[in-house]
Amino acid sequence: MASNNSQRSLQALQGKYGSADYSNWQSTRRRFYSFITYPSAGAAVLTFFGSALGQGGVTLEQTNMPKAGSFGQVHFLLKALATAIKINTWNLAAFDGTDVSTLFSDFIGGFVQVGELDFTINQRPFAQIVKPFQYAPPFHGSEQVYTADGVSPTAPPYAEQTRNRDGIFQIDPNIMIEAEQQFSVSISFPSGLVPVLATGIVNDSTNPLQVGVIMDGIEFRPLQ
Repeated sequence: MASNNSQRSLQALQGKYGSADYSNWQSTRRRFYSFITYPSAGAAVLTFFGSALGQGGVTLEQTNMPKAGSFGQVHFLLKALATAIKINTWNLAAFDGTDVSTLFSDFIGGFVQVGELDFTINQRPFAQIVKPFQYAPPFHGSEQVYTADGVSPTAPPYAEQTRNRDGIFQIDPNIMIEAEQQFSVSISFPSGLVPVLATGIVNDSTNPLQVGVIMDGIEFRPLQ
């Protein structure tokens, strides 16, 4: 369901589910996220929001979803999509001048430069983003691209996704994900597997590279 603001969304829900008293519902700005490990060997498809918090050992570090692939008994008005990349240890001091010793190589010549994000509701496509790690960056913070001294060729290069608020991938018109509707978010690599280049830094067991998708919007739920 496409909509422009929370008031119109509630009116649309009331028209569709007339038996519910939406005057006793509240709207809250929420962000839901899902992080998974990017395999060192690459992957044809990465699937997000397929796990729920507390199920099968899933923790808040991985997701805050109440239900796998659904928002359960609440509605969610999707306003923006973002991706994120994180790792426990960047280990800048390990740089020895080779691609395998810095994550910078993955940002400028690896998986960050490719991919396609697909967002569906009940198996119907609603959004598609090419190169999502570039064009759907995180929502806040400052961009950092630098070397240790800016001059020495052996200084450890470093890069992050842009965190300029102007770079947010906004969903316009907004999309309403209704209660119990099944949705899916995936990032595929149609050109083939894209292995991690910084193999001297990334280790799937001890220092995994984590990639995630964040959904920003408004949650509608009954008053407590």
